[in-house]
This record gives sequence, C-alpha cells and structure tokens, in this order.
Amino acid sequence: MGAAIKTVSEWFPSKERALATGIFNMGAGIGAVIAPPIVGTIIAFWGWRAAFISTGLVGFIWVIIWLILYHNPRKHPHLSEEELQIIESDLESKAPEESQKRFLKYFFKRKDMWGLIAARFVSDPVWWFYIFWLPDYLKNVRGFNIKEIAVYAWMPFLAADLGSLWGGMLSTFFVKKGFHVLTARKFALSISALCMPVALIAVRSQSAAVALVCICIAMFSHQS
Repeated sequence: MGAAIKTVSEWFPSKERALATGIFNMGAGIGAVIAPPIVGTIIAFWGWRAAFISTGLVGFIWVIIWLILYHNPRKHPHLSEEELQIIESDLESKAPEESQKRFLKYFFKRKDMWGLIAARFVSDPVWWFYIFWLPDYLKNVRGFNIKEIAVYAWMPFLAADLGSLWGGMLSTFFVKKGFHVLTARKFALSISALCMPVALIAVRSQSAAVALVCICIAMFSHQS
C-alpha cells in the first residue's frame, strides 16, 4: 500500500490522485475477487499446501516484474518533457525545505498527520476485519461449504473494487464542478460513510443472500 501511494504521488498531480488511488486500490480487490474460486479449486484438488505455495510464488513473480518495469517519472525512458511538466505541475507550490524534512518530530507536529492517523485508526480495521472474518463467517454462521465459499466469497470484494473506482470518480467529479480538492474529497468521503451502517442489517438478517448484499454495500462504501 505504501509503495502504491508513493507511486501515485510521483506520477500524478494532486487533483488527479483521488481517481488514481481508487484505480490502484482496485488491484487488491481484484486479487480478492479471483482468489476464492482459484484457491478453493486448488485446495479441493491438491490441498492447502499447494494453495499456499502457488499464491506465494505469484507474489515473487510480481515483485520481479515491478522491479523491471517501474521507473521514476524523471528516469522513465519514454516520458516526454510535456508529460513530465503535467505530472510535476503542482510541485512548485511546496516549500523546498519542507519537502526535504523526514524527521518524525516534524511530522508528528502536523495536525493533518494526526487527522490522517485518526482516520486510518477507525477505517483500516473495518477492511481487515472483513478480509479475515468473511470466509469464517460464511462457513460457521451461514453454513457455506468450501465450494460455496469459492462461488460467493468474491462478491464483496468485487463490490469493494467498484467502490474504490467510484470514490475516486466522485471526488474528481466534485473537483471538476469547481470545489476545492480537499472539499471535494470530504464530500465523497461523507457520502460513502453514510452508507456504511447498512452492514448492521447483515448481522440481524436470517437470509444469507440479504446478509451478503449488505456486506457488499458496506465494502463498496468503505473502499469508496
């Protein structure tokens, strides 16, 4: 996640970063969409050890591809000067001496840093809760077997992908309508946050289908 955020900050001006973040955020969701049927099939035919090894190998292969293909904008062999100027269009507004400071003391004096920490403190556990809890919930509470989990467990993560893209598009939409970048993001965040409590219905519902739909809406809203 940290590497992806750094990449977005290097390759996009600030007004385009919300949508870019939404797109890269879809990557993790896409993995979660395709993983249940693939891993479920591997477990069914070859056992959990094969699933563990094969998914780990995919990660190593991706690291190699990333190291070969990724370049900083200033070092990219196919980037024009005009494209570089667009990417760096808002860098001049940042104080040079500020961009060089990397000390914890400096960062923890900033109010916006504490705001970010507080926001991540309440939002990140929700995402990880669903990732770790969902398969076990479908098995032990809703009575799904391994094949049914493989068939249905990807749906909330597809919803999360769509939400991730929607959140970036919504923020960009408000920016194009003339809102300040920060205000546009606050509006998009507020709309998404208002949809999150629908997850409470999943706990009370007697229907597995209704519960799954509510979880999908909650994950859509969270990633948005």
